[in-house]
Amino acid sequence: MRIEVSEEPVTALAEYARISIAFEVSQMLDVEVQRSSRTGFVLSDRRVDTAPYVKDYDAIKGEGPVQWAHRFDLSNWGLFAAHMGGRRVGGAAVRLLGRATCH
Repeated sequence: MRIEVSEEPVTALAEYARISIAFEVSQMLDVEVQRSSRTGFVLSDRRVDTAPYVKDYDAIKGEGPVQWAHRFDLSNWGLFAAHMGGRRVGGAAVRLLGRATCH
């Protein structure tokens, strides 16, 4: 089935919050500064030292997406929604840091 992705206004946070933010952690990314790389850093994944566990941001009282406007300046944020068969199945929140430049 096809997944359609569309941008939404930040005012759609209540809809965005309908998808769980909980996920299972079985690997982590390590960041290594490497000035010789194009980005200045290298990411490498590794398995967690413990058994996989669930990280559930929805379980933290007052920390969900509908509260973000009280904690953050959302003026440089964008929301993206993923729909499959007309049903919301996921999304992403993106924050622009600084000025974008093209090379």
